[in-house]
Amino acid sequence: MAFGALAYVAAFSALMAVVSVMVALPIGVLVAWVLARGEFRGKAVVETWTNLTPAIWLALDGSWTQAHETYSARARLGYRVLPQLSIGFEEALLGNTSGDLARSGLFARYDWSGGEVALAAGVSGQRFDFKDTSTDRTWMALSVMFRF
Repeated sequence: MAFGALAYVAAFSALMAVVSVMVALPIGVLVAWVLARGEFRGKAVVETWTNLTPAIWLALDGSWTQAHETYSARARLGYRVLPQLSIGFEEALLGNTSGDLARSGLFARYDWSGGEVALAAGVSGQRFDFKDTSTDRTWMALSVMFRF
């Protein structure tokens, strides 16, 4: 497989947006043949960040992948308790051809000039099925990002 990626970063005052598109194609195969056979694999990602006040920020992220028609959307509302430490709420919708989930939780995020680390935890369950709690589960995520 050959991979290609294109990203665009735009900053408008307090709003920062990143849009990226990734494509995977078999090496040595003409693009027209790949598209005709349906072997094209793609992914689109949009990430936004805006400072609502010096202490409060909002991040909205979304992605879609052709494989299994997978999608995700996440919103985080954070409050800076210290200049580098934020806490807040996280809501997300996730899904693919097998099903959909909604999740809700809390997060803590520490950032520095070289990157960031975030820990989030909460509950998830079947999207749009609020009466049936038999599928509800707890979740936890740890993410680490380094800037180069």
